[in-house]
Amino acid sequence: MTPFNRDNSRILLVHQSYFALYDGSGNLLKSLPLEIHAQSEPRWSRSDANVFYYVRGNQLKQYNVTTDAMSVVHTFSEYSSVTGKGESDICFDGNHFVFAGDNRYVFVYEISTDSKGPVFDTGGRGFDSLYITPDDNVSITWLEDGTGRYTGIELFSRDMNFLRQLTRSGGHMDYTRDSNGDEVLIWTNSNDPSPICDNGIVKVRLSDGSQTCLLSLDWSLAVHVSAPDSGGWAFVETYAPSDPDFQSAAWKPYTNEIVKVKLDGGQVVRLAHHRSRPFNSYNWTPRVSVSRDGSRLIYSSDYGLQEILGYPSEYSDVYLITGLSGGSTTSPDTTPPTISGVAATSITASSASITWTTSEASDSLVAYGASASYGKSSALDTVLVTSHSQTLSGLAAGTLYHFRVESKDAAGNRAVSGDVTFTTLEQQPPADTTPPTISGVAATGITASGATITWTTNEASDSLVAYGNSASYGDSSALDTALVTSHSQTLSGLASGTLYHFRVESKDAAGNRALSGDGTFTTLAAPPPSCAFSISGTTESFDSSGGAGSVDVTAPAGCNWTATSNDSWITIASGASGSGNGTVKYSVAASTARAPRTGTLTVAGQSLTVTQGAMYTANFPQFANGGRWVSSVVLTNPSRTDTASGWLSFFDSQGQPVSISVNGQTPASRIPFTIRPLGSSTFTTNGSGDLVAGSAQASAGIPISGVIKYFHPSFGTAGIPEGAPRRAVMAFVSRDSGEGLDSGIALSNPQAAPVELALSLLGLDGREVSGGSSSLSIPANGHVAKFVHELFPGADTAKFQGSVIVTAASTDGLVSVAALRLGSYLGQFTTLPVVAVDPAPTATDLYFAQFANGGGWSSSLYFANPLGEASTGTLSFLDDGGNPLIVPADRWLTPASAGITIPPRGSAVLSTDGEGALVAGTAILRASSAVGGVLTFARPDLGMATVSGSVPMAAFIIPVARSADLKTSTGVAIASAGTAVKLALTLRNESGEPVPGGNVTLDLPSNGHLARYVEELFPQVDLRAFRGTLTVAAQGGGIVGTALQLGEKQGDLTALPVTELR
Repeated sequence: MTPFNRDNSRILLVHQSYFALYDGSGNLLKSLPLEIHAQSEPRWSRSDANVFYYVRGNQLKQYNVTTDAMSVVHTFSEYSSVTGKGESDICFDGNHFVFAGDNRYVFVYEISTDSKGPVFDTGGRGFDSLYITPDDNVSITWLEDGTGRYTGIELFSRDMNFLRQLTRSGGHMDYTRDSNGDEVLIWTNSNDPSPICDNGIVKVRLSDGSQTCLLSLDWSLAVHVSAPDSGGWAFVETYAPSDPDFQSAAWKPYTNEIVKVKLDGGQVVRLAHHRSRPFNSYNWTPRVSVSRDGSRLIYSSDYGLQEILGYPSEYSDVYLITGLSGGSTTSPDTTPPTISGVAATSITASSASITWTTSEASDSLVAYGASASYGKSSALDTVLVTSHSQTLSGLAAGTLYHFRVESKDAAGNRAVSGDVTFTTLEQQPPADTTPPTISGVAATGITASGATITWTTNEASDSLVAYGNSASYGDSSALDTALVTSHSQTLSGLASGTLYHFRVESKDAAGNRALSGDGTFTTLAAPPPSCAFSISGTTESFDSSGGAGSVDVTAPAGCNWTATSNDSWITIASGASGSGNGTVKYSVAASTARAPRTGTLTVAGQSLTVTQGAMYTANFPQFANGGRWVSSVVLTNPSRTDTASGWLSFFDSQGQPVSISVNGQTPASRIPFTIRPLGSSTFTTNGSGDLVAGSAQASAGIPISGVIKYFHPSFGTAGIPEGAPRRAVMAFVSRDSGEGLDSGIALSNPQAAPVELALSLLGLDGREVSGGSSSLSIPANGHVAKFVHELFPGADTAKFQGSVIVTAASTDGLVSVAALRLGSYLGQFTTLPVVAVDPAPTATDLYFAQFANGGGWSSSLYFANPLGEASTGTLSFLDDGGNPLIVPADRWLTPASAGITIPPRGSAVLSTDGEGALVAGTAILRASSAVGGVLTFARPDLGMATVSGSVPMAAFIIPVARSADLKTSTGVAIASAGTAVKLALTLRNESGEPVPGGNVTLDLPSNGHLARYVEELFPQVDLRAFRGTLTVAAQGGGIVGTALQLGEKQGDLTALPVTELR
């Protein structure tokens, strides 16, 4: 690091181990605070001439020499200490340092952004120094020498990615820019095990690690290097530890001098003799240091005063040199090159190559002859190089030659090697020009499709056969390059019963080629075909909608075969018989079965197995029509690729089909539908006539999702979700006869056989209440819907909160369940949670993408524990940015705080108070075991809607509807689960096709939330009368969603299904 500040007006000098400040002329200004010492590594700022930086412990600090103000720039609290290893300066841009934390973890620190870059772990390997280069790269000088990793000097990028090795060893060094602006390392190679020049001052180009020797010094001299930012020069100080007499042979060129060396190696300028005598330790060596602009330097020297005048030990003065454009040029070179590595190579009968190296660029000459008197020489090559090569030609074969090499450097100093010998090779015999002689050509082993051609030659030769239907041939065998005298080539793929012409060819080692005359043979007639059959596949799969397929038959010509179906639902469409190769086409009928089926085709004696998937069914435990009740079935297709085809069926309480008029059509008990990928369909009953209630099923060849919007003008709208069939479920119920609140449960049997059910009424504590046991029998496809007091007439349910567990008596029995809440006034109509018990749920974290409190809105959370052990958890409320919210809850409800404990088979309820300004966001329950739950939104002027807790997914689909006339719309809430995500929202028509203007991209932070009406998301789309779907896909993490249908009238509030995309 340089002691000169930005404008060279201040100089930092060390006194023992502490620092003093001098002005630019060398006058003492003041001593610096004691915490600024040698290990503090002070470095002058490149932007402020009054400021320097230093380290103290694990802190980077700065000090103003004018005001004496000291301050902390950055504390690296992850380390106990940081260091620049004592040598590296601040980067040329004045904005970056390189440090090692705890003498192990290397990184670059940026001042302007107060940021630390990526860290490189040295793994405990020893290293001597760290430097930051002009372009913010980093070098590490390892303690070990070598050519492998972690040896010598290695270069890293600013992000601490390894780039390359620069040198095989460490040494005194500095970085600068070459005259062309390239980053270069100026380094003394005294420790290099294979130096390019002895004790050299070497320039290393960082871009490729290439080395250039700038100055070679005697091994008796120690060297220090300092370089300015640019200018094309480096400054070198030599030091002779042995204290030679300047009049003795031990006094070598440049002994105890300060010189500057041009970076192209073309000039050395002598600046001063420091004449420091070696009576002090290493710390007192002169160690030249130059200013950043290269205009001045300082060095230390005792000038022998300890011995001459008896000065104290460990003494030196500091000297300042300014105006560095002067100096005397180096003295004439009188040292001849050093020759090494002399060798004779590429020796033939008449020539040889002589190679050698020299210690400096020199010319090239070889003297040679039959004795050490030589007598001949090569032509003088005047090009000055260090790696030499001369070719001697016209030599006698099998002869011993003597030679020596000569090289002369640019100063005319001549070096001559010792005598060396080599022997030329013996003369080779005359070239072979005679082709082989071919004999014994024959065609043997003839079959219907091949033959073997054999022959002999009188010398070792290669083998080739040309053949064809005429003497023009046209085909050939593969060349066999093995040199033999007995030859054999096999021809294959020939036509049966055919006359073939052939000719053999052989070429010897010298390339002499011989050809035979034309020969012929006839292949045998083809044997009758052997009938072996194969088909293109052995298995095929279809979904429940059926389809068409084909299978290819491979057989020899003339081989007959047939194809038959072994099952009535598989029909041969074409290709029931054939000969040779052919194709069989078949069709698979649609299946209405709820289980997969397997059939077979027998084709050419081979078996093809056809499997067909089951019909997928979405079960809705409750629908009603008539008596002013209207049911609107909304189905969506979550598949990105497949069309859903199937039918919608209605059944009464006895499981008998019911004919219903939907969408103004003729009444029917089975209504077909086709829903394109990502599309939707809506089927609305007319509400006329007497009340008919029961269950509904939507069956298709692929999974679909849906909801029944269940409406009565006196109660409002409730969304009946799909009830997945389970052996046992748990439904939350509540009743307050004094307030006119009641709960009903709808149960449907999705199977083709009756099911026996056991029902148990449990309190919030999970215990069965007195009179809380009953049973039911439901016929196939049958249905039961009753209020809780009707199911359990012996239980006291006048004011009750708890749950009902419904269990099928047989292990293979299934039931589909929905729970509803009804009140005494419009808008108290909604669904209640239904949680699987057998099989039990697996999710322990439940996300609710939307809650609301205040501004007339309140939210109630219902949690049910289906397991036999208590579940504890924490309920959190987060705002749009993912930040925690404090949301007041009613005190009389259990529990009343964010910590929740749900007893075994028990329930818990938490309701917000609905007071104050509107607050909306996300709710998350993190429980110790799997639980189920729902969140109910309520606003007196709109009604209630209930949504189930969900787990994160990558993408989902919701049905969307908006009517400007009816003043109804769809709102969607989306929340990210733990990580920031980018959302892609696409509005689609009922055919699943994106609508113009229906694409938007949004960003959500970690645990972030947004809630918008569809018209707010897509203001460019005409949504005055719209029905379709919305797909939402996330990049970067999982998301959850909530969809609501809202209007302006009381009761116009219901939940819509959110379905994961397939």
